[in-house]
This record gives sequence, structure tokens and C-alpha cells, in this order.
Amino acid sequence: MVLLIATGKRLMRPSTLLLLGLATGMSAERAWCQERPQAVISTGKLDSALVPFDNAARNLLEMTGAPGASLAVAHNGRLVLARGYGYADVRTEEPVAPTSRFRIASVSKPITATAVMTLVEAGRLSLDERVVTLLDMTPSELPDPRVNEITVRDLLYHAGGWDRAQSGFDPPFAADRIAIAMNERPPASADMMVRFMLAQQLDFAPGSRQVYSNIGYAALGRVIEAVGGHPYDVYVRRAVLMPAGAQSIELGRSLPEQRAPNEVRYHDDRRFLSMFPGRGMVPVAYGAFAIEAMDAHGGWIASAPDLLRFITLIDTDPTVPDLLERETIEAMIAPHQAASSDDPYYGMGWEIIGGEDGTVWFHRGDLPGTTAMLARAGRTAFAFLMNGNAGSRENAEAILPMLLEAAREVEDWPNHDLFTTTR
Repeated sequence: MVLLIATGKRLMRPSTLLLLGLATGMSAERAWCQERPQAVISTGKLDSALVPFDNAARNLLEMTGAPGASLAVAHNGRLVLARGYGYADVRTEEPVAPTSRFRIASVSKPITATAVMTLVEAGRLSLDERVVTLLDMTPSELPDPRVNEITVRDLLYHAGGWDRAQSGFDPPFAADRIAIAMNERPPASADMMVRFMLAQQLDFAPGSRQVYSNIGYAALGRVIEAVGGHPYDVYVRRAVLMPAGAQSIELGRSLPEQRAPNEVRYHDDRRFLSMFPGRGMVPVAYGAFAIEAMDAHGGWIASAPDLLRFITLIDTDPTVPDLLERETIEAMIAPHQAASSDDPYYGMGWEIIGGEDGTVWFHRGDLPGTTAMLARAGRTAFAFLMNGNAGSRENAEAILPMLLEAAREVEDWPNHDLFTTTR
């Protein structure tokens, strides 16, 4: 049996941003407190001004049925909330801590896009350079001549020419078949998958339209390696994560015995044949796909506070000096030539929407046993991570509006900064 998991993304439409009525129970007097006993256990301190976020997290767990979650909120560059909810492992009843680490799935893409832009700003890479040239591939390897036209910009915008709905094929979830086709031992590495796909027919002309593409961001990882002179994760750590102080963020591993310290357990009852030879049927989150091969598009694990350390480094807010120039950041959130800025659209590594919250940057991520959300709205940013799935597309699309509504309900933001104490 071969596992092919559909992980298609749909940009959030304005209609999904309707306000959701949540009871806030917000106190008029701020105090550090623990809430009254409720069904969902929690860890970390709660400032009474931020009860709307606490209510939203509890409602999301109840709505999705996920066993555990972590929520972090930053405002004006300060970490004001870091909490864990439910269980990191239901079998041991280990609670989620504020600093528990989760697979972040496609929330990895903004990290990759930022790393690419550090190379652009350093003058080592141009957005209009052709990818096959950077990867030193020869024309004889490319049966579709349009592959020669794919640029770094195309990959960042999901305009490289791949449409998995049209081809019925999402390479990261077929790493076993790709390895076999290349006479290699499964599962295929990220580099193997990229070279395999560049040697196939494209689904559309590069740059002509946008279609969400995991393989495009996998190719960006190989570009970073070729230009940056180091393995993908080494370059990203040095150029992006270390400057942010995001020490918890590292590449994940597929097998349960390789679970990182302080990493949650992923809960999904389905079982599939492992991509790793000799392991037979396994829980879907532990070997039915190879997260090692997803590095640049979906392979990182992180704590919620460290994701906010990352986003505050590229948010144009003057409170914390940015890693990138303002012009670079604004280019990342600008629409592709084939998109309209009047509608939700995908920039370079971020999904963008407008509305009463101003311009909102966000990215969702999901894998079996994992749901992730990272967003910035005005001077507020939040990261929400679960070790279970949302249960439906509607539930997944409700996460952002529920957290945006919580931010609107906060009347008096705290002045403390948990970045100084949360690791």
C-alpha cells in the first residue's frame, strides 16, 4: 500500500472571517491567575487581560478533539502569553508545556522564504535566476523545456509549474515510489525528489499562475544549499533562527524512537505501510511519510514562543530590529502578477488577507497528527500548535478567525515580556 495524503491548501475567503461569539469572562482587574478547574488542563501563567485567548484555545481543542495544544501571543514585540493545553502524550498523561515542540508542517515555508531572502539581500542570489542553472542540471536531464524557465521567484510564489490536483501526485507523500523509480532505497531524500520532479512534465508554464506546491519549496531548499554553501538546515539556523534566538526549532524525524526532547507525541489512529523498509504497518504519523524529505516545505519542529521569535524578526515593527530590510519584507507580502491584491492571495512564503485587522500575514500547516498556525495582525502575532488534526477543513479554517477575534477582545495589553524567561 502506498500512502498519498491530500494536503491541499485553500486561501481563506473573507466570508470565513466572520466574528465568532466566544464568551470571554474577562476580568476588569488584571492579575496573574490560574483559571477555575475546567475539562482541559493547562500549564503556564495567564494574565486576566488575555482570557479571550485562553477561551479561544479551549474552544479550539473542544471543537477539533485534538489531545493537546500550545498557544503563544506577542504584542508590540513582547511575548505576553505562552500556555500549554491538554496532553503532549495521552498514554502517559504528560501535559503540554508552554515550550513543548510540535511538527509545524507547512509553517516551515515562511522560514524557507526568509532564508532565501537573506541570500538575495546579501547579493548572492537573484529572484530571477533559473533554478536548473543553480542546481547544475543539464538540458539532457530535462524532457520538458519549460523547466529551464523556472525562477527562484516562481518557486517562492508557488508558480513553478506543478499542479498536484491536475497530476494527482504530491511527491513528498510518494517518497517511497520515487526512490524505487530512481533505483534507490526508500524513502527518497529531498534532493532526490526535486531532481525527479524537474525531470518530469510540468502542469503549466512557470510564472503563468499560482498553485500551492510542496515540491516548489523543496526545490528552494536545494537552492539554499547550492548558494548558501551549507546543508539546508545549517544555513537556516545560522542565517535566520540563531539571530531570532529560536533555539527550539530544528528538523523533525519520522520514527517514534527519534522523537526530539520536549517534542509532543502525534495522535492519529490510522495505520499505513511504512515508507521505511522492514517496519510493516505503522501509525500514520510515524513512518507513513518521511518528514526528513520535507525539510524546506514542511519538516521543522518548533515551540510556539520560538515561532513568535522568528516572526517578530521580520514583521516591520520597529520595536524589534528586523533581519531583513523593510523593502524586502514588503516584497514578500506583495501579490504575484497573476493575483489580485483585492482578494486573499499567496505572497512569498505567506498567505495574505485584508480586513478590519489590517493586513494579516499567516500560514497554516497540517500533517497527520499535526495542525499549526502562525499569524501576524497589526502589532499582534500568535502561534497555535496542536498534536492532532482539526478534523475538517471548516475547523482548520476557523482557527485564524477565532484567534483574531480574541485579539480584538483584549482591551488592555500586558506590559510584561515572557521572551526573557521562556525557553
